Amino acid sequence: MTSPCARLMLCVGATLCLLSCGADRSFADILTVKVDGTGDFESVGDAVEAAQDGDEIRVFPGVYDERLDGGEVRVVIRRAVSFSVVGSGDVHVSHLLIRASTAGGQATILVEGIHFSGPGPVLHFLGAARATIRSCVFEGLVASSVGEIGGGAVYGAFDLTVDRCRFVGCESDFQGGALSAPFSLLVSESEFVGCAAPVGGAIYGGLDSVVENCLFWKNTSPGACIEGRNLKVRGSVLWSNDCKEAVRSDDKGLALGVTVENSTIGETSGGVATASEFGVRIRCSNVLDEVLHESIGGVDSTNVISLDPEFCAPDSGDFSLKPTSPCLEGAVRPCPQMGPLGIGCELTPVVSRSWGELKEILRANPELDTHK
Repeated sequence: MTSPCARLMLCVGATLCLLSCGADRSFADILTVKVDGTGDFESVGDAVEAAQDGDEIRVFPGVYDERLDGGEVRVVIRRAVSFSVVGSGDVHVSHLLIRASTAGGQATILVEGIHFSGPGPVLHFLGAARATIRSCVFEGLVASSVGEIGGGAVYGAFDLTVDRCRFVGCESDFQGGALSAPFSLLVSESEFVGCAAPVGGAIYGGLDSVVENCLFWKNTSPGACIEGRNLKVRGSVLWSNDCKEAVRSDDKGLALGVTVENSTIGETSGGVATASEFGVRIRCSNVLDEVLHESIGGVDSTNVISLDPEFCAPDSGDFSLKPTSPCLEGAVRPCPQMGPLGIGCELTPVVSRSWGELKEILRANPELDTHK
């Protein structure tokens, strides 16, 4: 849902750049935005309105608190060009919708190193956009189903890649609590915590969806936590999600099915680990849910166990493994590690004591002397 009072907030000490690279760079302008008035513009919105294809917008450190036209920053790409929004880890953007649309050709978009928070959604990619989102945090973003596009934080892109991001408390009342991608989707090394949607509590993927080395915890949906077509989940943990199923392939009449490899799934409230109309393939995984699969096409399973994964502290969100975990590499041969995190528990240090010191301890604590 786009707030009518949408605002852009950039914290001091960070730089935000919008880069459009489709035109000849030798004729491109560099437009500067400085809050103290020493740049070309004092307003981010004015700079975006003035920019032409190929121009670069550099937003310098400062706090920009402005009402943007229509509650959003709109970047209209007239041909197959590229732009990026790049910041350091301390850039915070609030109440911002970046909309990229193409009227021919394919745009290439990069969003990196930004912390998004506010009512959301913050990123909508329209047209033939190829987008990468890297090292970002999305927190507390909520989207309504205007136009039935979904995605509490991110929607769209012809080809969407999400890498090393964290989604916390993102919601959609349509589909994809955090992400909704109608076409190709690749998500890697990311976390989804407390997201919610009627379909795809965390993710709703399109025609080809791949999730690798990710963590899903406490997400909510009357359907599946992750839903997509031709869905592949690898090296991930889905734990304690309030969903009917952990993973579902929404095949829409296409005989594609769902594949789960090297993953751990458990404590799904609906008790179903995987679901598909056209078959389930599970390899080298630890599945503790009551129902391994719901599938007309049956299940093809190899090296599937159902054992306590021995997480370090799952109640507090620590899903690294104890040294005795059955999910470690080699515990089930020839399987690799089941899940994205290795050994991580803090071990109790061994303290060296002399025999004289031990006798003093036993005299002071006779209940410890088991030989009496």
